[in-house]
Amino acid sequence: MDVGEALKRRRSTRHFEPEGVLLPRELIEDLIQEACQAPSEFDLQPWRFIVVRDRERKEVLYQCCFKQPMIRDASAVVIVLGDTRGHERAPQAVEEWVAQGVIAAPEAPRVEASIRAAYDGSDWARMLLAVRNPCFAAMSLMLLATGNGIATSPVVAFAEEALRRA
Repeated sequence: MDVGEALKRRRSTRHFEPEGVLLPRELIEDLIQEACQAPSEFDLQPWRFIVVRDRERKEVLYQCCFKQPMIRDASAVVIVLGDTRGHERAPQAVEEWVAQGVIAAPEAPRVEASIRAAYDGSDWARMLLAVRNPCFAAMSLMLLATGNGIATSPVVAFAEEALRRA
């Protein structure tokens, strides 16, 4: 299935079979790895993933997500987190660019400094980094899942502090 077809077929599924298909861990990991190819500011990839598959942990998330049944019933819940310190990955990103020939080695310190300058001292810039970019990865993950015949739904209603504690 190509991307256009996945976009047409993808729907936010609200009901899953409570005892439905258990997705293999390897498949979930492969999909996440592919989703990490999503674009990100300065290639910083400021996201992290938490995969919850066991019933007890999903019950905790169910409580944090205002008791939405899909949290209990989904084979896996993937939490996509934004990293407000993603700009600290600038040295690795610049090193990769040098290795790929995107920039010349003598330019690396200047480029790294400009990336850091974009975020240092600006809580707003770091918050945007941690919100915008994980959305790219999350959408990529949902499209990849659709392409593999897996139903998904974004969950935007949750108690943030309770979820953080959980």
